[in-house]
Amino acid sequence: MMTMTNPLAFCEYLRSVVFVRIGKNRELSNELPANDYAVWLRKYDVWFKDTVVTEQRLIYLYNRSVSFLTLDLKAECESINIIASAAKECGFGVLLQAQVEQLIYGRSILENLCYNRALATLFLDGRSLSFIEDKEAVRDLVLWTRNQGISLILFGDFKDWRETGLLGCAELNSGTFSFIPPPKARGPVTQTPSGGELQVLTDSSLSALSEYNPCSSRFQITVTADGWIYPCQGSIGIDALCLGHIDEEPSLLHKRANLSELIHLGPRTPINRGEINTAEGLPEICFAHRRQMLNSVVDA
Repeated sequence: MMTMTNPLAFCEYLRSVVFVRIGKNRELSNELPANDYAVWLRKYDVWFKDTVVTEQRLIYLYNRSVSFLTLDLKAECESINIIASAAKECGFGVLLQAQVEQLIYGRSILENLCYNRALATLFLDGRSLSFIEDKEAVRDLVLWTRNQGISLILFGDFKDWRETGLLGCAELNSGTFSFIPPPKARGPVTQTPSGGELQVLTDSSLSALSEYNPCSSRFQITVTADGWIYPCQGSIGIDALCLGHIDEEPSLLHKRANLSELIHLGPRTPINRGEINTAEGLPEICFAHRRQMLNSVVDA
């Protein structure tokens, strides 16, 4: 356990927050009320600003965001709105990541966030675009969002997005947007019990990935559905990397995990075999880092 003597040294890594709608054990059985997260976010914001202002490094107050990685947008709509309102009040930019079909059939959720001026960026996951027959609905959704002044990030296969007619649309191209292709496959893909896809990484690809590969530039305070806090999505469920719980004072964030070691040296903390969880959605670099920390061979 480390006691941080200079919290400012870590503020650039702790300035943004992502709410992942899964629990410590990747379940939702102990989900906390949305108001608890909103209260914690306000306290966290005060702690962060007090730390930065004390040290006169105000640059860390810029480009702060609150993101939502959701499993069921319709079921979590009310919770997202409550937390997003608190984020807006604190001056965070709000990012929502959702699958295209979720927003086509739950359009009112997006409209509500936009009308409340709580949403800054929309990350549209288009990996299922090839299964959506109503391409006009996809175009309408994207262009409507563009007209609300929301920044757009389109994720998925270039061919699938091109078939919607959006990439050649003057209305979309009159401004800027980001396009992110999915990572190239490093191994076979299998079906998960919930119907999603899970990539099976080969020994050779894992060996290459698991060499120290710093990802601290992508750190965000990650809060699970049951209130546990981690420095990134890939560290969820690893007790040695836990930063605390939302029931605790935010000032304790720096007293749980050895952030200095994690940031500067990469993952070195030994973990149990059960902590190498390969749940769907876990980035491959995180899986590789978990295997590195396990320091043993994963059964095929």
